[in-house]
Amino acid sequence: MSVWDDVVGQEAVVARFTEAARAARVAAEEREGRLTASDIGSATAPGAGSAAALQGAEPAIAPGADVGSEEAASLAEDGRAQPQPVRPQRNTSLTEGVSQSERTGQPEGANQSGDGIPRPAPARPRNPRPEASAMTHAWLVTGPPGSGRSVAARAFAAALQCTGPTPGCGRCKPCRDVMSGTHPDVVRLATEKLLITMEEVKGLIGEAQRRPWTGRWRVILVEDADRMAERTTNVLLKSIEEPPPQTVWLLCTPSADDVLPTIRSRCRLVTLRVPPPDAVAELLVRRDGADPALAARAARASQSHIGLARHLATDPGAWERRRRLLMSPVSLRSVGDAVLAAADLVDAAESEAKDATVERDARERAALLRALGLEGDARVPPSLRAQVRALEEDQKRRAKRARTDVLDRAMIDLLSFYRDVLATQMGSDVERVNVDLEDELDQVAATTGPEQSLARIAAIEECRARLRSTVSPLLAVEALMVALRPQA
Repeated sequence: MSVWDDVVGQEAVVARFTEAARAARVAAEEREGRLTASDIGSATAPGAGSAAALQGAEPAIAPGADVGSEEAASLAEDGRAQPQPVRPQRNTSLTEGVSQSERTGQPEGANQSGDGIPRPAPARPRNPRPEASAMTHAWLVTGPPGSGRSVAARAFAAALQCTGPTPGCGRCKPCRDVMSGTHPDVVRLATEKLLITMEEVKGLIGEAQRRPWTGRWRVILVEDADRMAERTTNVLLKSIEEPPPQTVWLLCTPSADDVLPTIRSRCRLVTLRVPPPDAVAELLVRRDGADPALAARAARASQSHIGLARHLATDPGAWERRRRLLMSPVSLRSVGDAVLAAADLVDAAESEAKDATVERDARERAALLRALGLEGDARVPPSLRAQVRALEEDQKRRAKRARTDVLDRAMIDLLSFYRDVLATQMGSDVERVNVDLEDELDQVAATTGPEQSLARIAAIEECRARLRSTVSPLLAVEALMVALRPQA
């Protein structure tokens, strides 16, 4: 058992993160060795600073951050060597920026031969230990939806905190705490709203400035970095560019283009691939106890989307709802039928979203009222209504996000259906996604042409874009159903 067990079909990513965790462990042990053996000992000398000050004395230069002349002058006045600018595309070491005097115990430029002739210090190789360049302070984890970006990032956070024989052992207490979400040095942000707010980002920046409580690193994990507005992302720039020496940022997005270039250039990119269906099915059997045949069918129908596959494998009514959705455009005969089908789809999405949030909303409201000293159906005083109203607004935004996610999942299912239709019309030998709808696929493929299938795929993609905007969901789905009619 290890923290990487649920990162399925990502062998290259696991190997890269494991190597980085090993390099981080070596750097942490060297830092701790310097503090205990020399720095803390010298702190007792007359005129020496405190041990806490020595612990923060190691300079850390962010990959891609150029040190200006004013900052270099201030560093020189402090008696520290001026760090050299490092470009993000180069492999930088965690020990980059440590001066010669810190490494050798002798002043900068000191003559090493002892013959009294001043000579410049020998050039230091860029990477004295190649393995140290595997680790950096900021990572951008990308991959298609359902590939396991957040799972991989959380496993990497556990490997950084691991105290077992191998980083990410999964058995030590730090690994268990990180995977259960209770480790004090791993701060996780995963919004259930449409956007990450400025207040949440400022809270992350404050957390990033803290020293680790129990672990070796302070890890800030943002699972939905693509849900930050440009103005909000700019607030993070300084913290990601020049974090404290023991802080690591992990940002997760579907694509590298979902964040600003200034953020992207300061992070090391790790891209996950679409996992194989067999690997997803094996995960469902092992983790969720699904039937092997049902798990394989769900992995194929979800196109290896781990979350959707789990939904299909564990929800008894999911297959019937999916079948009704895919067959509804085929049975449309008029614009009136399209309007009614759109209303049914939106109502079903709202009902499913409500079922997923109503119990939680009631529990949160009861907890807030209890914290305010109110019980039951007691009237809320005017002075406390603002707090209750803020909670209700958050719950509305969360319900909107849940409804949008349900509708987007329906759009993905429709895309898979017309993808199979188009592949059949073009004579492609690719394996079908909807293997349980063979007859219906053949019938639609025989009665329409490739041009119609492409037009319907484009209409579905346009509807997905509209659902992510401020357009009314009912109007967006109505326009889609009209375009999907057989007569269209």
